[in-house]
Amino acid sequence: MKKFFLLIVSICFLLNPLYSQNDSLSFENKKNFFDKEFISSAKVSSALFSASVIAMPFDKDVRGFRNNNFFSFHQNYDNYLLVAPLGIMYGMKAFGLESRSNWKEMLFVNASSLIIMEVIVFPSKTFIGRERPDGSEYVSFPSGHTATAFACAHLLHKEYGELSPWISVAGYSMATVTGVTRILNNRHWLSDVLFGAGIGILSTELAYKVKNWTFKKKNKKRIILKESL
Repeated sequence: MKKFFLLIVSICFLLNPLYSQNDSLSFENKKNFFDKEFISSAKVSSALFSASVIAMPFDKDVRGFRNNNFFSFHQNYDNYLLVAPLGIMYGMKAFGLESRSNWKEMLFVNASSLIIMEVIVFPSKTFIGRERPDGSEYVSFPSGHTATAFACAHLLHKEYGELSPWISVAGYSMATVTGVTRILNNRHWLSDVLFGAGIGILSTELAYKVKNWTFKKKNKKRIILKESL
């Protein structure tokens, strides 16, 4: 448990540079960073992190339920379903449906989201060293599959959620099925999955902040260059 709380502190420390590039960051920039959309997603991630802590004492009970009712369950569709929301997102973009971002921005934010997620998840697995329910490895916490699934689902939501709420429902449903399947496959504890989901959503939300900052900076350079000609 001590390592778990150290992990939360470490996540806050690692993510701090993304929104406080220096101590002179203006109030207006901070206000723009912590907009309603970001705060809403951050609350969801915080709720999932809290749920993960609350679920820890019940992890073995959930595994017991799995062993009693789904002992022979073993499926590998979670290895593919986790990125299915990306397939939907790029498919809709290819068919010409208007999205939040252009192609270049979409690819950038997609890559940024997965990089941020991996920077958090994989060192955490080694640092925490939690044994998987099946006893195979000591890299159970947090769930990388679930983090990836929710990062991809949140990307789909950000790009096309305004087109129809059912698009978001579809993405998050696939991510949820991925997480549940990780538990049924006896590869993760419930708390692993909940924490991974929170990381995935937060990673994508931060990736959009990186995208906005990066492309805004590039656009400013273009304007300055044009004015100097």
